[in-house]
Amino acid sequence: MKKLLSALVIVSISIILVEIIKLNFSFKEDLLYTQSSVFNYEAEIEKNNNLITRQKAISIAKKTFEEGLGIDLDNSDISRYINLSRDSSNEKQYKWHLGWNNSTSSSGYVCVVDSVTGQVAELYVKNGAKAEVTSPISPIGDDEVLSIIDSLIDTLDIDISKFNMNNNNYTYDKLNSYYDYIFINKNDSNDAFFVSIDSTTKSVVKYQRNSSISPKSNFSNFFK
Repeated sequence: MKKLLSALVIVSISIILVEIIKLNFSFKEDLLYTQSSVFNYEAEIEKNNNLITRQKAISIAKKTFEEGLGIDLDNSDISRYINLSRDSSNEKQYKWHLGWNNSTSSSGYVCVVDSVTGQVAELYVKNGAKAEVTSPISPIGDDEVLSIIDSLIDTLDIDISKFNMNNNNYTYDKLNSYYDYIFINKNDSNDAFFVSIDSTTKSVVKYQRNSSISPKSNFSNFFK
């Protein structure tokens, strides 16, 4: 009898803890979030009345993929994942994480949107299985790099004339045959964006802006 009571107490406590966690940190897909919906937002952020809603974040992500990278996400084989979570580098801030996964072609697409500014912070693209690369491919010329990213930076409203391309220190990822480039604002060294280009398909596979820049970060688990 005592064992049964102890078990019931443990189960009850567990249920209460789960409900508390869900209340504070769970965000349902069907809701459009406002500042009052976000748990523990700081007062200075609450002054902003234009917090990006779920639907707005979807629109931003889809426009970026479709107009910036020529990727059509309106496919019945594509499943969608959306989550609102704290920014790991700034607990006062939240970001929308939006992912599309096509299991039939092993393709996946992820976009991270700032919940206050609506700025695209990160983009990741996986276009199916990659062929093995046995030797490095020649670097992509500056003009070709700019041509490859032209539609993307136009969609993101980036004035490329304000940035210098750090092409002397590009890195090469031999495993994936990617070339990485960092563009730094000529008047503000804290303003920069990073792009990774697949040297075989000549397409953008990763984009990161400012605090999100981390060439080694990826969403490989999402694509499994």
